[in-house]
Amino acid sequence: MSSDAAERLVAGRWSLQAALRRGHAGVVWRATDLEGGAPLAVEELELPAGMGDAEWAELWTQVTRQVRAAAGLGHPGMVGLRDVVAENGRVYVATELLEALTLEELIAKHGPLPSKRVAQIGLDVLDVLEAAHAAGLGHLDLRPGNVLVAADGRARLAGLGLAALRGDRRLGPAGAGAPYLAPEQARGDPAGPPADLWALGATLYFAVEGEAPFGGDGGQGATSAVLGERPRQAVLAGQLTPALGALLTKPVGGRPTVAETRRLLEPLAGRRPTAAPRATAPATQGWGWAPAGPGAAGPVAPGRAARAGMDPELRRLLLIAGGSVLLALLSFVVAVAVIGDPLGVRSRAAPSTAATVPPTTSPPSTTLPPTTSPASQAVVPPGWSVHTDPATGYQVAVPPGWRVERDGDSRTELHDGGSPTVLRIDWRQEVQADPVAAEQQAGQDYADDVNDYQQARLEPAEFKGLQSALLEFTFRDDDDTWHALELGMRAPRHYIAMAIYAKDEDWGQGWALFEAFKASFVPPQ
Repeated sequence: MSSDAAERLVAGRWSLQAALRRGHAGVVWRATDLEGGAPLAVEELELPAGMGDAEWAELWTQVTRQVRAAAGLGHPGMVGLRDVVAENGRVYVATELLEALTLEELIAKHGPLPSKRVAQIGLDVLDVLEAAHAAGLGHLDLRPGNVLVAADGRARLAGLGLAALRGDRRLGPAGAGAPYLAPEQARGDPAGPPADLWALGATLYFAVEGEAPFGGDGGQGATSAVLGERPRQAVLAGQLTPALGALLTKPVGGRPTVAETRRLLEPLAGRRPTAAPRATAPATQGWGWAPAGPGAAGPVAPGRAARAGMDPELRRLLLIAGGSVLLALLSFVVAVAVIGDPLGVRSRAAPSTAATVPPTTSPPSTTLPPTTSPASQAVVPPGWSVHTDPATGYQVAVPPGWRVERDGDSRTELHDGGSPTVLRIDWRQEVQADPVAAEQQAGQDYADDVNDYQQARLEPAEFKGLQSALLEFTFRDDDDTWHALELGMRAPRHYIAMAIYAKDEDWGQGWALFEAFKASFVPPQ
């Protein structure tokens, strides 16, 4: 294809003048609308060979409906969609022309962005997604190349209204955009609003880290990585890390909603939190999608029986409501996450990341507890109570409404009446215990006690100055997959293991919950 397009006309109305950039499915041209003289950006897509007339007619009907809906949305944060035409085996998508760089181009020129700036970009994109989802529109191709950052710093979202066209994966190179496709899209399952939230998380990860969260070669390798691997460990994200982890939760029902995501990003962007989110579900007409609500059964954690939980739909409404303990928790975790070591558990083998946090990253303007507290001091979220173990003297914060249950002297469990998630703390008097060996043995014990035990990692760590080890695994309970994380630490007179068990679909929230518990934990002196 020649880059000299001065004489090329499309549909007798658009003059293609110069190539602006090559997209993942075609070339984007600088063009002029001959009818009114307005400058345009026109993306040229080549149709796949062998598409029959009936198949093409069905696809074009969907494209026309979605384009009209997007054009009528008129959101200031979207790149205006002017028209879509088909001519000579190609599709041409005309949009307003912006003097802006794509997020992909911006990172290539200037490197990763500070987490505060990335959170601001995320909120700009989130505003457009919220309006689109309410209108029954999904993007389904959100990636760095579709986020444009103008000179005024505002981000604009391109590609809205083209889900049907982008959904035909025969357009463009095989696997194009794969690192940013949600797992359900990679599997070929129906996709809806949660897929856009996943893609937002992957795009923000790219913006702050300078690379996609999953490896692979950009084609089938990237798809396999999305389906079968964990995201790359964030190094530069700092306080943004918990939000990225929640958005990149693989089970659809475990990802935060638009409202919950906004509550996660606003403190990091330096913006005042919005009012309590509305308890409304996103429009799903035309999606072929329905949210997967969490199940009611509790885990069969080793040595514990399953227990009943709250009605799934009621629980989801409580999560969306502004008074939700878990929602407030997520906002708190973002505010107090340890800069440079968001998990609060730094592997000895990994280099320190504290110096790599961008210097322009700043905490929210509100007064917060210190992000790194001495082991003798707890970081307690507002409204939480502090539980002191009578046998050892360790302390841990307890959210409102949670109950503390002791099982003998050496085990304590914390339960939430609104979810099946369980936090458990065990201890024993063993001053010379090696944490890695202890957690390796714990993994073997779990494997004997649960169904389909799958270890994800076992690694040495340091937690609040104590020699520690981290064990992560999944297991099955009836038809549900559970995710578990156990942190074992050697205190002066005790070996203590703190663990959380959450359904895989709830792991985004469960992970953030564990961060708050760890931040509040004070080992026995």
